[in-house]
Amino acid sequence: MSTINKTFLRVLLAIACCIALAFSLLPQAEAAMRADVVTAKVTLNGQVIDNKNAKYPLLSYSNITYFPMTYHLSRFMGVETDWNGTAKSLNIYAGGAQSAYVAEPGKAPKGSVSITLPSYRISVNGALIDNKEATYPIFNYNGVTYFPLTFRYAYESFGWGYQWDAENGLRIDTTSAPAHVPTEPNTGNAALDKALTILNSKYATGGKYHGMLEGGGKKTGFDATLDVSSTPDVRSRSLITVSVILQITMLSRAVLQAMNRLASPATARN
Repeated sequence: MSTINKTFLRVLLAIACCIALAFSLLPQAEAAMRADVVTAKVTLNGQVIDNKNAKYPLLSYSNITYFPMTYHLSRFMGVETDWNGTAKSLNIYAGGAQSAYVAEPGKAPKGSVSITLPSYRISVNGALIDNKEATYPIFNYNGVTYFPLTFRYAYESFGWGYQWDAENGLRIDTTSAPAHVPTEPNTGNAALDKALTILNSKYATGGKYHGMLEGGGKKTGFDATLDVSSTPDVRSRSLITVSVILQITMLSRAVLQAMNRLASPATARN
């Protein structure tokens, strides 16, 4: 082989090595996350889930079943969430009020689906988790947050009954979960905190309320009945601010009307 040809081959080899090195230094795109639609039998609080005909099906990621935190299924499981729009954070905890099972029919996809990790901070029972590094991360699918039914979360953190066998599949019983203890109000106004404590402890069971608000040298009262059977989605039992109270059904509207007549609230009683 001539000297020219040898030199040419060396140049080509050097160029090829440079190209390979350049590509190896490029940032690698993250692999798309995918989860499988659950086909095995899953029973939640005695209710066998019809996953084939579910609008938001149970999903499986890394061999762990995830349930969709829709309003109805979360209430059925006794799971509550506290969303902080300012801090962009979500707190998830169990032991909330439970309701009857309500199916959300739809046609579940087959095989696997694309999922994404939330961009907001997430806490479970008040403890911040490193969701990006978690082996079983909380993820989003079809606009809904999905929670992993691991033994650590279900049994150790939430106190749920947790069983699995090949014949009956996964069985979760959340009825034994200890009741969630609401965060104590701390608005800086002792009288208002007292009113919030009363409302916070009673809103989940309902009742008749009579209250007196004082402020600016004036007094005004309110009467309201809270019917929990028609209570809309409440993100948290921790009624820390007036703005949260004012989202609670007829009772909140009655309190709001009374507050509007005063400069500041003082007392309320159940």
